[in-house]
Amino acid sequence: MLVRIAEKIIRGAGEILARIFMALRLSPNAITLVGFGVTALAGVFLGMGRLTTGGCVLIGACILDSVDGLVARRTGRVTRFGAFFDSTIDRYSDLALYAGLFVFAVREPANREYWAAPVAVIAAAVAGAFLVSYTKSRGENMVGEIRQGYWGRVERLIMLIIGVCVWRASAALWILAVFPHITVIHRILIVKAKLILARGSDAPQQGDCHRAERLWWAKLSDDGARVIFPLPLRILFIDFKRGSVPYDIACAVFILSTALIPIQWVAVLNRLVIKYIG
Repeated sequence: MLVRIAEKIIRGAGEILARIFMALRLSPNAITLVGFGVTALAGVFLGMGRLTTGGCVLIGACILDSVDGLVARRTGRVTRFGAFFDSTIDRYSDLALYAGLFVFAVREPANREYWAAPVAVIAAAVAGAFLVSYTKSRGENMVGEIRQGYWGRVERLIMLIIGVCVWRASAALWILAVFPHITVIHRILIVKAKLILARGSDAPQQGDCHRAERLWWAKLSDDGARVIFPLPLRILFIDFKRGSVPYDIACAVFILSTALIPIQWVAVLNRLVIKYIG
């Protein structure tokens, strides 16, 4: 529910901005660059320690993130290069945000323990953000569209916005450093299952084709678009339709964890990482 409400707000504001940009005759790629500029500005504020301001600017960046595609569709300028360019700039946007938090983390020793996670945690969050996108892109080149995976860019940005706005950046970063990697594993298994079950390039020999009948941990949906896992794996991967009750429960758990976990608990984890990793 919370994600759906956020999406409705973003969509409504995006509609207004799309009309303005179309009136100004800005191309979708130019709008993509404007969105990157706003995200980079949010990163600057985060680096300065102005977390709430950075979070508010990031909300604007999230709205702009949807506008380029909207303008492209309405003006008939949807291109494969545009999709590629948007995806590439999104990676730079992610890097700008985490770079700002990195600067904030190392400015003062106290920041490393109480407000922003240590360098190793930030690095893990960056890796998770990049790998979630990479596994989707690379996997779709091999097996077609991959719709599954909880920790998409929208979920990651919402988590980061909440974390910085309520001064729980370190809690948000710990979540982003750990859980997106579960989505990476999820998508790896999706690609593996599709290659085996669809008797694709991963089964060049006749003996491998029979593995499809013995693949107990996954099956394809009737239309072949989704990989269906046993319930324990579905719960682990949060492999539920966006907007469903289980999905909304997962969103609420992560958001409440970010806002309510005592910062002293996070500081203990941070000190352990600083002690053993640096």
